[in-house]
Amino acid sequence: MSQALRTLYCSTPATSACLSLAEAKSHLRVTHIDDDDDITDLALAAQQHVEDYLSRTLMPATWVLSLSAFPAGKRPLMLDVAPYASLTSLAYTDGAGDGQTLTETTDFKVSGNARPAFLFPVYGTTWPTARREPDSVVVTWVAGYADAASVPEVYKRAMRLLIGHWYENREQVVVGTIASELPVGVRTLLRPHRDVRV
Repeated sequence: MSQALRTLYCSTPATSACLSLAEAKSHLRVTHIDDDDDITDLALAAQQHVEDYLSRTLMPATWVLSLSAFPAGKRPLMLDVAPYASLTSLAYTDGAGDGQTLTETTDFKVSGNARPAFLFPVYGTTWPTARREPDSVVVTWVAGYADAASVPEVYKRAMRLLIGHWYENREQVVVGTIASELPVGVRTLLRPHRDVRV
């Protein structure tokens, strides 16, 4: 049987950044307000860069994973974005074309501490049979740390380094320097925390 189609997207992005404008300006030692908009944009870009590199999301956001079928038998259903915060729903379309919703603890369990988190059928059961078509299985969950204070400092430190680098080097090409894809200090901080898909 062919592999199930997977579609992943963020349905509700985070509403706040984990590094405030004041924190970014303090790191840059900027006291004027002339560059506030630029620094805010740099902070958001740095957060996105860190999230992309880590395959994680830092602030609470809602994610949706759509599949064309459940995993076979008892195989786990992996949630691609960490850290797991809470499950919103797990729904599917049955063979008759009717919508069904599975209940946590009754039909399946969540291993939320794993990286990545995953869902699995309760003991002695298997996943139900879903109509094999795109979006027949839809899982919605919230990923991200509870608030800015809960985001590990190592991630914020990497963001500060990126903000400082981009603020000082505002052009794509800087004469007299050697270009690098990602500042070495940022890679060093983030690499041990990176979620690598096998």
